[in-house]
Amino acid sequence: MANKKYVVVRGIEHPGSGHWLDAGTDIELTERQAKILLLNGHIKPADTARAAPAPQSKKRK
Repeated sequence: MANKKYVVVRGIEHPGSGHWLDAGTDIELTERQAKILLLNGHIKPADTARAAPAPQSKKRK
């Protein structure tokens, strides 16, 4: 199984080694390791986490 890159959104314990990962840390996990963490919102795929939406502001008339 190939590892995929993810970004930690909330601090978590690494599912394989047990060491603590702070928010913002890049991590590589298998799909099996990442499944529950993705569903709970603890991690996001690295490609989508880096693409932040542009701020939108309303113009006043």
